[in-house]
Amino acid sequence: KWAARAIRMVDPALFDVLGKGYQRPFELATVRLQNMVSIIPRWDVLAPVDTPELLTQQGGTVVMDAASKSVLYSHRDSGILCYADVEQAVAAALQPARLEAAS
Repeated sequence: KWAARAIRMVDPALFDVLGKGYQRPFELATVRLQNMVSIIPRWDVLAPVDTPELLTQQGGTVVMDAASKSVLYSHRDSGILCYADVEQAVAAALQPARLEAAS
């Protein structure tokens, strides 16, 4: 396999400086490249047709009150590597008034 040959081109000890037991950056990049090689030829079929912004949209986070079906906290990711503030999401879920009503 070409990936194994590519990894052998670099001294593996260079990547072990930070530790072992996880996928090293070069190996991870190789896996991603292998995925891309299978995706690119089928791009027209796999890519979003009418909403190109979905390509970079990661998703979001919603905290809801099950009883009232109201949204207590929401965050829509604005792009790649943009995430909800976990502290705010947890705070919304643990609002004292909600906890008292549930018990």
